[in-house]
Amino acid sequence: MTEKKESVHVKESKKAKVKELVELIKKYGVIGLLNLEKMPSSQLQSIRSSIRKDIRILSVKKSLLTRAFEALGYKDLDEKVSGSPALLLTNLNPFKVYKLIDKNKSKLPIKTGQIAPYDLIISQGDTPFTPGPIIGELGAIGVKAKVDKGKIVIIKDSVVAKKGEPVTGPVSSMLLKLGVKPVEISLNINVIKEGKTIYTKDILSTDFEGLIGVGFNNAKNLVLNTGIFEPSLINEILQKAHLNALMLNGFVHPDQAIKVAAPVITEQKKEKKEDKEEVKEEKSKVDAVEALGALFG
Repeated sequence: MTEKKESVHVKESKKAKVKELVELIKKYGVIGLLNLEKMPSSQLQSIRSSIRKDIRILSVKKSLLTRAFEALGYKDLDEKVSGSPALLLTNLNPFKVYKLIDKNKSKLPIKTGQIAPYDLIISQGDTPFTPGPIIGELGAIGVKAKVDKGKIVIIKDSVVAKKGEPVTGPVSSMLLKLGVKPVEISLNINVIKEGKTIYTKDILSTDFEGLIGVGFNNAKNLVLNTGIFEPSLINEILQKAHLNALMLNGFVHPDQAIKVAAPVITEQKKEKKEDKEEVKEEKSKVDAVEALGALFG
């Protein structure tokens, strides 16, 4: 009889937790699913602390999460639960969420056998070490050092592990002593849901600013190559027309066109550089978007 009462109590307790979780999720417009497998607790706490103002991270048992998603009708999210799940709750735009998380990566020392994420370099300059066995340890991994004013000094930059290669024990140990932490770790986002839209990591990581730049350049080339008149590109249009006229009248051979155009291109780059110094980056992005709109009506 006692066992039955305990079983009923556990079921009621789980129902209460599911209900509580459902009500919490409803308070936020954007819900994300994370996988915290292999995430050290200290790094998790550090990242959580840095984004706490805008994003809430909640570790939840799979069974509890599945029941909450079922209650909410979030089958699309339920299918994405994996590893050691956690909920991301916020009212920020999903792309801002991704950028914020990407910005707040934590760094770790690299362990023996781990693959170097890039060329690992011990840089030229002073070290905190006094003369001793460590100068031999540096030499053993190909780092030239000397003693100067009672301290060990690295003579020149030395690559101690190349990108894509496993890191050896001596290299790992030396990087740790020097305080070099080349391993970046971040929250592993499975998906983020806003309304009825699901955003995967490959979509969230898209460089839309870069795409706008490519689109602007393509639109500019379209104008220059089809004769469409666009006031904002009047200088480039006249320069191209002038060069075409020179080639048409035999003053410039097509093979020499690049040489003739080079000074003009150089001057344009100089002007653009000066403009960038005077105008803020955000203003430039707005101008690019406005120019695109003007080109395509």
